[in-house]
Amino acid sequence: MADMAEEPQQLIKTRHQAAVEKVRAVLVKDPAYAAITAAETGERLKNCTAIWRKTVDTPDRSWVVDVGLPPLFPDEVPIAFLPAGNEAYLKNPHIEQDGFICTIPDSAATDSDDPVGLVHYVFNDCQQILQGTGPNDFQDEFYSYWNHSAPKQERELVIIDPAERLTTPFQAVFSEKYIYVASNISQINHWVANRTGEASAFKSDDNGIVIKLDSPLIPEKYPNTVSELVTLADTFDKAAGHRIKSLLASSAKSGLVLLVQAQGQGVAMGAVIFNGLGLSRINSVKLVRGFRPGTVPSDLLYRRAHDEIRSKRVIRTSVERVDHQWIHSRGGDGSDLSKKSVLIIGCGSLGGHVAYLLSRAGIGRLTLTDNDVLAWDNLGRHILGAESIGTFKAKELARVLARQMPHLDIVGIPKDWRDALNENPNLFAEKDLIVSTVAEWRCERPLNGLIRNAEMPPLLFGWVEPHAVAGHCLTIAGDGGCLECGANEYGQFLDAVAQYENTPLAKEPGGCTYYQNYGPIALLPIASMVAASVVEALLHRPTASSLKTWIGSQDHFSKVRAALTDVWMATVEKGGHSREYRKNWSKSTSCRVCTREH
Repeated sequence: MADMAEEPQQLIKTRHQAAVEKVRAVLVKDPAYAAITAAETGERLKNCTAIWRKTVDTPDRSWVVDVGLPPLFPDEVPIAFLPAGNEAYLKNPHIEQDGFICTIPDSAATDSDDPVGLVHYVFNDCQQILQGTGPNDFQDEFYSYWNHSAPKQERELVIIDPAERLTTPFQAVFSEKYIYVASNISQINHWVANRTGEASAFKSDDNGIVIKLDSPLIPEKYPNTVSELVTLADTFDKAAGHRIKSLLASSAKSGLVLLVQAQGQGVAMGAVIFNGLGLSRINSVKLVRGFRPGTVPSDLLYRRAHDEIRSKRVIRTSVERVDHQWIHSRGGDGSDLSKKSVLIIGCGSLGGHVAYLLSRAGIGRLTLTDNDVLAWDNLGRHILGAESIGTFKAKELARVLARQMPHLDIVGIPKDWRDALNENPNLFAEKDLIVSTVAEWRCERPLNGLIRNAEMPPLLFGWVEPHAVAGHCLTIAGDGGCLECGANEYGQFLDAVAQYENTPLAKEPGGCTYYQNYGPIALLPIASMVAASVVEALLHRPTASSLKTWIGSQDHFSKVRAALTDVWMATVEKGGHSREYRKNWSKSTSCRVCTREH
């Protein structure tokens, strides 16, 4: 058994050795390449099993370039290293401080069956990189290169508002571990409270300044001192320069400058921290000459103190965007749901997963209602875990999701929706959509009854059939049908997909509770369908009712001994299993809700 366990590892080693030999056999014939040892090169290549050196001539000088083959070559790319990298750093955007040369991006696909071609490509790319770069190269990679040049900071700078929304002055709050940036203090306190789970009460501190760069900022122009920062500000935005001088004069607190550079359809950013000097409080003859103390104009005060502050250092720092726009465009499909509000009734297995998916989709405000408490027997298919046992599902789910996605507004109400509505008559009116995943007739029938009698946003019902062999999502809108149009007086859905010889429900041993047997894997396609229906309805407000149905695999049907109902037999035989079906949902002439006179 031990030999078998080692075989895959040995195969990888053999593959690597074969690739190295192919490269060696070619390069040994070319005098331009010299094989060297790890001891002869830099720290970057210390783990490489083979290294070659080549001299690259450029118009200005000759460079020595080392390329090493890492242990996972040829599936991992060769590593390029410039021993004299410190001479090119901050002059070439593709060379890092430790001499690493960025040739093949981490995300790039390569042909691992051509190891010789990979090595030649890296050497050739190094030559092109060293032959020179223009200002546009630095502009294109401003964000990454600024971050590389910034010293490591104890405090992380997080930008809570979209950068496009920030104007001078903005709020910059300096805490022990973080620097929080937003257009107003309430945004900061909201984000911090969500992220930490504790109340936040930071005070307003409008010491943030924006400088918009309309041309490339090359590294040699990166500010290192206060005077260089002011010069940079005066070059691009004199009002920003004046604001920096005012803070230097009036405050001893830290100030923050954001450098914002347009990049395609977005922006790249870097930040500079400077310390206020409180110059107006210094009673110096040189500074106050001709004025009463505290009345010297900030520009004049700055000029008079220039000799003292020209060597005053600033701190360049990287930024971390945590705003809605960045998170849900960089890690989503780009749909803007930040202004949308959804009420989810029912936070059980289906509702919990739907709420989780909708938070990831970026719905700005989620209100969750459920009066049930999480129990151990819920864990197998619920989004919450053991640490949440004994808590109200709605309140705990809201807390967990808010900590995961602190830029959203997520509220949990541990009540039946009717009690919540009684306390807040505007509970429905404030929402763009209502979603119910309770799947209990006594709870959902009165909710459905409101659709023809009250001003209501679109209403969506989602539920799972026994064993999760199928699931449904009914969107009610306009003049289409309602939930009761497809149910009998006991709430049994007339368009059910599956039927069973015996009851599909299981009974709790020694108890009186019946429950459905299904696991999270069968549930997830249904939760995804419901969440996708919500997003679709938010982006394109529905005008007619429709039903979406997910039908699981034929194997799943066989495993739980389910058969197709007559309603679905012909459709599934034609269209197949493991897919979603959609149809318009019309009013039923026998529906007591839709036929009742209003």
